[in-house]
Amino acid sequence: MPMALLNNPRDARYYEYETLFLRSLLLFWQLDHMNASIRLLFDEEFIPQRRGVYDMIVDTFKPYRRHFKGGMEFTATQPSANYHTGSERQQLMMFWADNFTAAEYVAFVDSDSVFLTMVDREDLFEDGKPVINGKSGPSGDAFWQRGPMFSYSMTGREEVMRCMSYFPVVIKTAHLKELREHVVRQHGGNMTFDQIYFGETATLGAFQFNVMCTYLFYYKQDEYKFYAHPTMKLPWDGISPAPDPGMVQNYSLFDNNPNLVDIYEPKPRIATHSRYRGWKSKYMMQIGQSRQHMNMLMQQGICISPPLVNSSDKYHVSYTHRDDPICENITFFQKPGMNGIHTVQELGYYEEMHIFEFLDWSTVVPEAKLRAQYHKRIERIAHCDMKFNADGESVCVCVCVCVCACLRVRVHVYVYVYVSSSLC
Repeated sequence: MPMALLNNPRDARYYEYETLFLRSLLLFWQLDHMNASIRLLFDEEFIPQRRGVYDMIVDTFKPYRRHFKGGMEFTATQPSANYHTGSERQQLMMFWADNFTAAEYVAFVDSDSVFLTMVDREDLFEDGKPVINGKSGPSGDAFWQRGPMFSYSMTGREEVMRCMSYFPVVIKTAHLKELREHVVRQHGGNMTFDQIYFGETATLGAFQFNVMCTYLFYYKQDEYKFYAHPTMKLPWDGISPAPDPGMVQNYSLFDNNPNLVDIYEPKPRIATHSRYRGWKSKYMMQIGQSRQHMNMLMQQGICISPPLVNSSDKYHVSYTHRDDPICENITFFQKPGMNGIHTVQELGYYEEMHIFEFLDWSTVVPEAKLRAQYHKRIERIAHCDMKFNADGESVCVCVCVCVCACLRVRVHVYVYVYVSSSLC
């Protein structure tokens, strides 16, 4: 978790690691039943001059150390000559995450990410494979057009999808080393990975998840489950409008591929990027800056996401509302409709799980598909529950698919922020 040692409490991001990330993580992840670890990474040179902020962050996390069975660590990272900006420093560390953890998988998350629902193992892994949830098609934005060019320049392969569009990003830790070795070979073997990174980011900037996703698609495809949010209504041939430079020029490579038959299925996302996701609108910065809206988001997650909910005859719909005073009078806001605000009950699905930043599945697929995917998830985890044995030890009992609490692999939660202390 690379952390920004912001020195001004009036900065909107000063407390986000606590009010957004940590709050929703503790609520919706059953950490006590996982072997998860977390490591906070700080820019070493800023700790002495911002000791108060550093101590505040450490003291905020320490009381929850017991929940991370794999451990909680606080690490000072030394500066390097192989990046240009603070954000590039953070992204470079992502490529070396295998140096910070021995876990089989590493999970990357922004500190302003907010989890929306109880997290189930199958939200992160399908058939034992980490889920990759990207965005395919031209961006129409000058900044994001640099992403495919960066992926191509680093890997020598055309970018298939932008993978900076979901959280958490789960990757098999060993694949990071193989990715670095591939990049070094691609550039002739005469430079280190860090030197290559420094040179390529000089003009393009850094898009670390795009590079990771591109490498995994071409060389580790059988080991991941890919989903792609298209930029325009289906069917799209991938040719018109023209893809961005460095992007794959024809999406027929998805056709007749047994690994990609359901790549355009709208898999519900379990987190939102709060500072880039508006409340009841697509305006930026609203959820992350409003305690009221954040409270409502958490309340919605409690009331309408199993297994925290029960079947409710009172509302005449299964697994949508919980018979609890906190949920009795809540209005489940969705995006504005033509005739007022739509509720979850009216739509038949929790819309926030199908939106990330400005990616809205309802703009490209029929809402019947969204309802089907949402209820497929509901059915999968509706009957999972936590029990305790005679010795008082917690065990996971499921009649369907076991929740993430039963996951036996180690997952290292590795969170970063785009604005680092080096820029502040």
